[in-house]
Amino acid sequence: MPISVLAFSTMPERLRTEGLAFLHLTLNMGTAVGVAAIFNVLNRGIQINHEVMSAHINPYNELFRYSFSPGAWDLSEASGLVALDAEITRQATMIAYNNSSYLIPIVGLLVIPLLLLLRPPPPP
Repeated sequence: MPISVLAFSTMPERLRTEGLAFLHLTLNMGTAVGVAAIFNVLNRGIQINHEVMSAHINPYNELFRYSFSPGAWDLSEASGLVALDAEITRQATMIAYNNSSYLIPIVGLLVIPLLLLLRPPPPP
């Protein structure tokens, strides 16, 4: 509602129909671009985090030589490797979601200076 009030407070009445169409077009395009950007950052973050964490998994890492509990992953079998990869993917996804959630307030802060471009409404 505040965006609509700001958009139409200085617009002549004869242009309000076109202004409404342009406002909704701009809002829909901005939403689509924003969602696409966040998904792009999210997917790229998952790939990068998975790659970084997987680099530490090798047969020479002492942490993976010994079983810590009876139900621990047996990395000599395919099922253990699949379970380990699923856990790495889960952790990489969580890190990527956390990092991509920082993008929204950063973009919000970067857009605040655009408020200086708005004109005050004329007095009634």
